[in-house]
Amino acid sequence: MILITGSRGFLGRYLVDELEKKGEELFLTTSDKAACAEEGRSLFHYLDLGDDESHKELPDKIDTVIHLAAAIPKKNEAISFSKYVDINASGVNKLLESVIQKGCKKFIYASTQMVIEKPAYLPVDEEHTLTPESDYGMTKAVGEKYCLCHSENADIDIISLRFARIYGAGENPGFALTNFIDQAIKKEPLIVYGKGETCRDLLYVKDAVKAIMCAITSDVSGIYNIGSGRGVSIKELAETISEVFSGGEAPVEFKTDKEDSGEDYYLNIEKAKKELNFKPEYDLKKGLTDYKAELSRRI
Repeated sequence: MILITGSRGFLGRYLVDELEKKGEELFLTTSDKAACAEEGRSLFHYLDLGDDESHKELPDKIDTVIHLAAAIPKKNEAISFSKYVDINASGVNKLLESVIQKGCKKFIYASTQMVIEKPAYLPVDEEHTLTPESDYGMTKAVGEKYCLCHSENADIDIISLRFARIYGAGENPGFALTNFIDQAIKKEPLIVYGKGETCRDLLYVKDAVKAIMCAITSDVSGIYNIGSGRGVSIKELAETISEVFSGGEAPVEFKTDKEDSGEDYYLNIEKAKKELNFKPEYDLKKGLTDYKAELSRRI
């Protein structure tokens, strides 16, 4: 049995679809009590990561855990530091302790590039010193440390996947990529501040699912960067979105009175290629084209 936390989230929905196609036995958890029953039949199981009693309700037979649940900041949403700690840090430890007692042999932890927020060099590899600055990045880094500790002291394979920025249909709105898509669909100008030269590592959601599938079938433990392996500039992103979603009719306009914001950031994924046999299938244009197709299917 595979237990998936955060199964109703953006990445979780894509992963569940893929595992169901393969006929896997799944135990899906959510912190949303209202979603735990439909027409009297349990579809999702309630789990409060910060509550010891909630962990006691987990099934006895768990072969693999895929831990996607997290307190994730959304645009213009405030999350208390205590909630970050309860879910992203101590909640990870409690879940590990619970499933190890039940004999679980594999634990896959969805980490984030945000555990390294200001890279000292590029591309960022797994050996880079952790430099979280946000509450989110800090508590996710603590979650990684708990994984490492249990990996060294228990009979379980633990894989931490440090994901780059994941995009795809169904993601949270309000960020540059989703704003560009909304504007392109309406054939409105895509506004780029500065020269648009700042680069980011963008990972299509189906490649993120592929990485998890690779981790499920692997026999390794450790930390692995999961990204596209290259940086995409804001300029390239805007121009490609205009091409895919408007046939190039939505103009890309530059506000050069402002400087480019942020720092370049992209991941070295050679370790994941070698040890997990992970290789991204979607470049930016292919990912955005599939994104558009997914949006069409949801209408």
